[in-house]
Amino acid sequence: MIDMSIGSKSMTIGEALLAPLFLVLAFFCVIAAALAHDGAFAFHTALGAIASLGAAFTIINHYYERPAQLPPAEIGGRPNYNLGPIKFAAVAAMFWGIAGFLVGLIIASQLAWPVLNFDLPWISFGRLRPLHTSAVIFAFGGNVLLASSLYVVQKTCRTRLAGFLWSLRSGQYDDLDGAAWRAIADDEPACSSNGEQDRQGDNNACPAQHKHPVEALSRRNQMRLQ
Repeated sequence: MIDMSIGSKSMTIGEALLAPLFLVLAFFCVIAAALAHDGAFAFHTALGAIASLGAAFTIINHYYERPAQLPPAEIGGRPNYNLGPIKFAAVAAMFWGIAGFLVGLIIASQLAWPVLNFDLPWISFGRLRPLHTSAVIFAFGGNVLLASSLYVVQKTCRTRLAGFLWSLRSGQYDDLDGAAWRAIADDEPACSSNGEQDRQGDNNACPAQHKHPVEALSRRNQMRLQ
């Protein structure tokens, strides 16, 4: 964690790097818009500057509003999955799916009933079909891919998704054997004081060392056969 603190709160690596990066990007976009010889290029670079400033403001505002304590990597011995990006992508996929499929229904109806074009060039089949394909393939399909990927990666690795890269410095990857065990078992067996597995334990993680995951899996299979 980067030591850029106000009181007891410190900026994460991602916050300390991404906010200045977006500010620099906004600065270059403003310069490009000012020196542009084409109106369309100036418009899009201005949009880039606005988006970059918005991203920087969001990161800085999130830093001031969030609590000093970062979310734990685990709660009760189970991974504390980062579901925020998944929920956002799922909602965005639903929105763009409805919009894209609605436009597809309109242009399909225009093929069957040409009168639905209403002799308006900006809602003709040729104008609306690229909107339909872009919304369905990129907006809907892209958000579905992002949501499913972020969910599957966390569930298969049984590790919280890095939020602004803070988890890389939170110590959750220090115990590689424990992480490997969680990847192949639903519940991590509790351990007694001498480090042996306790079948009647409270399902808390071992405070001491973990057994090698292959050895632990073999031992669990033997316990199931008993």
